[in-house]
Amino acid sequence: MKVTHFLFLVFIFTSFALICVWQNIHQVELSYQILQREKIINSLNAQNRILKYNVAQLKSPSYLERKILAKQIGLKYTKPVLVISPLKEEKDNSLNFVKKLSLWQRINKLISKLFTLKSQAEAKP
Repeated sequence: MKVTHFLFLVFIFTSFALICVWQNIHQVELSYQILQREKIINSLNAQNRILKYNVAQLKSPSYLERKILAKQIGLKYTKPVLVISPLKEEKDNSLNFVKKLSLWQRINKLISKLFTLKSQAEAKP
């Protein structure tokens, strides 16, 4: 009788321990799932904010005016590497409106502007 009572108590204790371990493992799995879903929700919220901003920008009257005007007149945006220079008359009387500069030429021009201080460097009597 004592042995069966002892085995019954061991069985109950082992069952209780296994149930506690299973609950902890299940709790950890659920917490990982919650974290993954929170990350998905945050990324979707960020995308939603971006899309709302884009919709608001596309609905703005100034954007619509520019698009309609550009279609009516046929306007096109200029390329960022183009620099407009003053009008020059060449031998064949053609006008040179646009001058393309390479990256090295733009850097060289910028550095030369920085170190050319004619009016500031001259001494006044």
